[in-house]
Amino acid sequence: MNDIIVRDYMPYDEYEIVDLLNIVHPALPRSLSYWRWSNTDCYNKDFVSVVLVDKNVDKIVGHYSIMSRLLAYKGDFYPIGFCQQAIIHPTYRNFKNVISLCEYAFLKAKEKYKLLFAFPNNNIYPIYLKFFHWEEIEAFKADTILLDEIEIEDKSSFSVKRLYSFGNDTLITKDLLGDVDGFFLYKDSNFLEWRFFQNPVNNYMVLGAFSEEVSKLQGYLVVKFYENPYTREIIAHFIDYAACDCSINILQSLIIETKKILLFYNIKEVVFWNKSNQVFRDFFSKFSHNNCKECFVTNMGFYLLDDIGINQDYLGHIKNWNFTMADSDAF
Repeated sequence: MNDIIVRDYMPYDEYEIVDLLNIVHPALPRSLSYWRWSNTDCYNKDFVSVVLVDKNVDKIVGHYSIMSRLLAYKGDFYPIGFCQQAIIHPTYRNFKNVISLCEYAFLKAKEKYKLLFAFPNNNIYPIYLKFFHWEEIEAFKADTILLDEIEIEDKSSFSVKRLYSFGNDTLITKDLLGDVDGFFLYKDSNFLEWRFFQNPVNNYMVLGAFSEEVSKLQGYLVVKFYENPYTREIIAHFIDYAACDCSINILQSLIIETKKILLFYNIKEVVFWNKSNQVFRDFFSKFSHNNCKECFVTNMGFYLLDDIGINQDYLGHIKNWNFTMADSDAF
């Protein structure tokens, strides 16, 4: 008789799930508020959560959750899932349990989504690739910017101010799609409000750009402060950024004001993801570096659950994706 079972999440499971999260990853303390924010209370209430249970002790010993996103490509939208929070109690961390947990989570996901994507760590990624036949997208280094090397002349008429809510300013993906090729993870004001201003763990500095002609938000940039684990210095992350009509002028206004603020806090370095962003890759490449030893490497992979009519080789190239750190749960 199998004493380890996999089942769907049920209300109140989150108490034991959060216990497990904090036992497995004590350096990243998580609360009930955080788990609910990222699962049951996520921006569209659409998620998959499954648990591994030891019936002998009636305890949850594993958890896997997947959050719904919309993939935008050439005017079409596809329901996809973002894989997050895969954990197993150290005592139960064997091959059979890992496979059972993942297999059941992916089976439940197939009922709702066309594709799964993830930024998996080096421990679980080989299992995804070998036993579930995930498609590997090139691992990429984060880019860094030394603030002293940013030399931008402010010629724009855009004013920049700190935001405390996105309100009803439905910007971003709709405005960015245009003629730009590749994949976008859909964002609107509802998602952005949830992602940044309702986050129960992290504090984000959000700057918005406005023009005299149009009172509506024209672009934004999100910053998070972080301690560099190598140098112990405080650095900044560009978590997310976007501008109407892919406007470089809007982005430059945001960068100029952000630079002033960061230098005020004696912050000299910014880390962000640039290789994965078609829209502003060329702009940032003028003063960013992706070869310094402090830069971390991120894996990315996807799992096709259903035919979506897109060439699989095209899906497999990171340069065809447009995402930022905001699309990962690590930031």
